[in-house]
Amino acid sequence: MGYTHYWRQYDGFNSDKWDALVQHSLYLQAAVYPSTKLADVEMSDFQISFNGVSPQNHETFILDRAMQPPNLRLPEKDHFFNFCKTAQKPYDLMVMCVLLVANALEPDVITYATDGAESDWQPAVDLVNKVCNLDVSFNPND
Repeated sequence: MGYTHYWRQYDGFNSDKWDALVQHSLYLQAAVYPSTKLADVEMSDFQISFNGVSPQNHETFILDRAMQPPNLRLPEKDHFFNFCKTAQKPYDLMVMCVLLVANALEPDVITYATDGAESDWQPAVDLVNKVCNLDVSFNPND
């Protein structure tokens, strides 16, 4: 499948936690710019989405605040499964950061997994801890 990050969403995000996630994501975006430019960025009350700037783009990362409707969930599952192939392009750092913050704020709502190793995630862990003043660690749950 290629270098990919996966997540399972078990419920919608609490509005205060979502607002915090969006704010942290904006801080992180500012911290990675200009070395990593993002395209098609949406950080709203409903969705966080972005991609890399061509030719450093791959698949768009999309995280929705609300739980997806049953017809988009895995059959007979209590969660919504999603993934983003980044091919380890520069915007991959931002994808990992958002997943780390989301899981730190709402561990019962979202879990993540990855094709990457812990060493691949260390720059994201360090950036989140520095920029967001959170104490996150690499802890894939899936």
